[in-house]
Amino acid sequence: MKRIVLLIAVFFLIGGMAYAETMYVTDSFEVTVRTGKDITHKILALAKSNQKLEVVEQEDEWAFVRLQNGKEGWMLNRFLTKEIPKSIQIKALKRQNENLVRTVSLYKEENEALKKDNREQAMGLKKQEKTSSKIEEEYNTLKRESADFLKLKKSYEKASEALAVQTKQVETLESEVKSLRWNKGLRWFLSGAAILLAGILMGISFRRQRKSSLLE
Repeated sequence: MKRIVLLIAVFFLIGGMAYAETMYVTDSFEVTVRTGKDITHKILALAKSNQKLEVVEQEDEWAFVRLQNGKEGWMLNRFLTKEIPKSIQIKALKRQNENLVRTVSLYKEENEALKKDNREQAMGLKKQEKTSSKIEEEYNTLKRESADFLKLKKSYEKASEALAVQTKQVETLESEVKSLRWNKGLRWFLSGAAILLAGILMGISFRRQRKSSLLE
């Protein structure tokens, strides 16, 4: 007999477990707001779950409340809580999460823009470095060429001065040569004239001597 009772109990236990189902109690309901502190009083309004209201007075199990639309009445204390409802907290967290997602998205966009600006600035910097290097090279070349030009200028000035001195010397020599040529020509002229005069004088003297010899 005991065995039969035990089997029946196990059967019902297994059957109960087989038909068990997990469920949750819903928090979506409406609470009546009445004209007095009793369920027999007239219903003035229905306060929905998670609705915000103002508690004016509390007495025993009842509270006198003022709704957001201005209506006032009595409702049971057990349906009131100071804690922010989970659904409102979840909505607030969702909004915060959405704001964070938008903020992160904006930060990503700004980061990409900054990366782009950094790349452009790096490229511009490289370009400027190349330009600076080229300018420096051109400056050094110009500096060398300027130094060579100054050397050439000094050499030219020295050569010009030497040429001027030599030209003056040549002009002096040419003047002296002309003078010497003139003196030499004059000497030859004077020598020729002296010889000619001597010949004339000798001829005159010879004629005189001949006449005197003929007269004797």
